[in-house]
Amino acid sequence: MSKTAVSGMGEHIPPPPREASRAQRLLRHAVLLVLGLGILGAAVGIAFHWLTNRPTAARRPPERQATLVEVLRVAAGEATIVVEAMGTVVPALQAQVASRVRGEVAGVAPEFIPGGRFQAGDVLVRIDPKDYELAVRTQKSQVRQAEAQVRQAAGAVEQRRADIIRVDAELRMETGRKSAALGEYELLGETVKPEDEALVLREPQLKQAEADCAAARAAKQAADATLAAAKEAEAASRVALEQAELDLARTDVSTRFNAVVQARHVDWGSLVSVGSPVATLVGTDEYWIEVSVPLDELKWVRIPGFNSEKGSTVRVYGGEAWGAGAHRVGTVARLVSEIESEGRMARVLVSVRDPLDLQTPAERRRPLILGDFLSVEIVGREVEYVTPVDRGALHEGRQVWVMSPDGTLDIREVTVVWGGKDYVLVSDGLRSGDLLVVSDIGAPVQGMALRTPGARSAPDGRPATRPNSDGQEARR
Repeated sequence: MSKTAVSGMGEHIPPPPREASRAQRLLRHAVLLVLGLGILGAAVGIAFHWLTNRPTAARRPPERQATLVEVLRVAAGEATIVVEAMGTVVPALQAQVASRVRGEVAGVAPEFIPGGRFQAGDVLVRIDPKDYELAVRTQKSQVRQAEAQVRQAAGAVEQRRADIIRVDAELRMETGRKSAALGEYELLGETVKPEDEALVLREPQLKQAEADCAAARAAKQAADATLAAAKEAEAASRVALEQAELDLARTDVSTRFNAVVQARHVDWGSLVSVGSPVATLVGTDEYWIEVSVPLDELKWVRIPGFNSEKGSTVRVYGGEAWGAGAHRVGTVARLVSEIESEGRMARVLVSVRDPLDLQTPAERRRPLILGDFLSVEIVGREVEYVTPVDRGALHEGRQVWVMSPDGTLDIREVTVVWGGKDYVLVSDGLRSGDLLVVSDIGAPVQGMALRTPGARSAPDGRPATRPNSDGQEARR
């Protein structure tokens, strides 16, 4: 049964013909086919274009990373060379005190023990003095006897002198009498027998007077000799008295210098003879430190009698005994005339006054101990136009790393004038104001980029900041 369409007006509209409907479908299918082929062709064209014109990425150089370092601005100038060495404390004055008399030790001082201190003149031990006191009294008696003999001899001399005066007077009188007799004899003109002429002229009396004078003078000479012998005997007795008194004084064995007892060799009741050792003493006014110094460093040290009139100042460190940094001050005194047999090093004597530090309050004393092995710093000569460089900043013995103004590494060779344990002195290769790299760089390369703490890298790899005058970072 066929259907019919009815309009709103009730009119009848006939359906389109069957051929027209088929044509429309064919047209639509053709249009769709053309569109599909077009899209497919466009896709094929685009794919071909992409395959034949592949995009390539533009190459850029890798970004360089600046190495972080620490720098220190150096300055050249005058520097004092300090020679560091080690030394052993030895006594400057050491003596063995011996007894100069024989006897029994009757007393010892309370401080007469190893380490005990004595002032010059203090008594160490006392030897029994009784025998020596008796000897002194005996010699005093002999002196008095000798004095009496001298007085007696002197009296005899005076007596002989008076005798000479008397006989001289008699001789002169006899001479006068002879002259008078001769005048009378000539005046009277008397004739006298030859054998009586001598009597008339008193020649026998004159000869006797002359003999008396000669005898008086001889007696005077004998008296003078006796007096001289008596005086010599008196002098000898006085010398013996002095010896006895000296021996008595020597029963007190004392020290002649400020000293400390290193060893004692006698005690109460010990019998000693002349020359027996009593104690070994060490002077406390001065100690020496025998320091070993390399031969090539002697030129930096001022040594009296060797290369200077005045010795270098020396800082002596006591280590744990005194505390960290604590030191005493000494002076180079002399160069020992021979080098060490083993280390082939020179030996320098350093003098330290008041080694026991007795002038300092007891709680703050820093005494030297004999035999102790100490470190010293010898303040040597001054050198000009050098740059101190930390030893850690020196590489391969003669190279340093410097941060150039453009922020790159400059590896330089330098001339080392002197090298110590912590730093060296450079004469050539560094200038005042250079930024010395003091940190480590794993693989240093000339011209590599550097930066300091707080700096950031620029696109070309160089630091975007630069150190200021203090070595810190400042913005460009």
